[in-house]
Amino acid sequence: MEALRHQIVHPCGQIEAWGAAFNYRYSPERNTLCVFRTESGCKTLNITLPAKIAANPLLFITQLEKATQIKALMLSNNTTLRLCQTIVPDKLSAIAKSVSKLALNSFDLSSGRIEKFSKLVRRSYGLKEFEISYIDHQASGSYYKAKIVSCRDNFVIVREDNMPDTLKKLSEGILSDLIALEFSSRNNSCSEQLLRLSTRLSVMSKIVSDVFIPEKYLTISTDSAQFRTH
Repeated sequence: MEALRHQIVHPCGQIEAWGAAFNYRYSPERNTLCVFRTESGCKTLNITLPAKIAANPLLFITQLEKATQIKALMLSNNTTLRLCQTIVPDKLSAIAKSVSKLALNSFDLSSGRIEKFSKLVRRSYGLKEFEISYIDHQASGSYYKAKIVSCRDNFVIVREDNMPDTLKKLSEGILSDLIALEFSSRNNSCSEQLLRLSTRLSVMSKIVSDVFIPEKYLTISTDSAQFRTH
């Protein structure tokens, strides 16, 4: 992502990075991340990271920053990348926790932990099946395949050449196919879960995509210019 600037400030792996709304300081000794901003209403957040992040903390920081920018775009109708400008201070911790989960899920997909992510989604959303797999076949070539089976046995299967397109197509398939079938039932709890999952997959497809740059989707240029001179 073009937006994030960073430097390794210590041979042991300490990282400092500067984003659109937040600055980051990663400490490898305790595997912790300090997220801070002097902007009014933004308090410092200290996050103890899972052990897996130690393998590539810069990837997580980059995806966390991108997730905050996408969330800011969504909440502001594409008018700012700065999350603090879209929420009241009391909501920052809750929003940050939600965004951090998105970044952790994206980290899993980007670092080969696809099976772990699949199990988490299946359990969290009450699905009968959910699986994303990488297929490397001599005849048909390599591609990603994703399958979801709802609690009422409705299903969608997609395949794409890369992970971002797989997540995007699966999100669209949930909306166009699964949810319509689930709404025909008297109990809509499954369709509500599927709608949340579709939204999550859509956001993640942007986080893991190298070609999606949040700054390009700003409807005004002020925020972008301020960031470039930050």
